[in-house]
Amino acid sequence: LQARYYFDLKRRIAKGKSGNNLSGPYVAWQAGWHQTRGKYGKTKSPFDFTSTRINIGPALGFQYRLFRHGFIDFNMSPGWGSQKIMRDAPNLPAESNLPFRFQLLSNLRIGLAF
Repeated sequence: LQARYYFDLKRRIAKGKSGNNLSGPYVAWQAGWHQTRGKYGKTKSPFDFTSTRINIGPALGFQYRLFRHGFIDFNMSPGWGSQKIMRDAPNLPAESNLPFRFQLLSNLRIGLAF
């Protein structure tokens, strides 16, 4: 979830560049929830895990339209978050919680918008 402010949008519109499709650099406040599931280890006893992460913080990025319906969006954000890891392994604790800590996150999205 992001609340964005495109800080040079008025200048781009004044110069005659496209401004109606929200292209350009932006600052944002974001909150996110991520869940990852997978297998860990290539030993004779690999285990399944589920990692859940919650983070919140500011972001700096850019979004540009590509051709008619494409877009590219990249942002970086320092944030604060926590992580909970659930394990399905006989020799490890079933659950571990990592406390809130500083994280540096980045996102790259390339897609279609209609």
